[in-house]
Amino acid sequence: MTTAINASYLIKDSAHSQKEQIARNLLTALGSSFQTLVKVKQIMAVDNGVQINFTKGEQGINTVIMTVNERDTIDMHFWRITAKTCKVVTAVGDLQTREEVQGVFENITGFAVHF
Repeated sequence: MTTAINASYLIKDSAHSQKEQIARNLLTALGSSFQTLVKVKQIMAVDNGVQINFTKGEQGINTVIMTVNERDTIDMHFWRITAKTCKVVTAVGDLQTREEVQGVFENITGFAVHF
């Protein structure tokens, strides 16, 4: 069974900006245990998405940027960022379900995000 994600749906909370609400919604796609399992270092709201820095995974990947695209689906860009370089390792677009988001993250980084 797959769980569809309406990526543009905003949490109704007047204390947070639209940018923060989108970031929070995208984080829910990765699951409630994500921050603990992946050892997240920093989470930052960006335009139409969220940037997550974490402990180095496979291929040296230590950052993912998730954004909502014009088709109301999720794009994920996986980065390897060091003191000397910033490089996009791979990108995957048009993800529609929580299972797709979690599966792509697990396959690319090697980190399990759910049990």
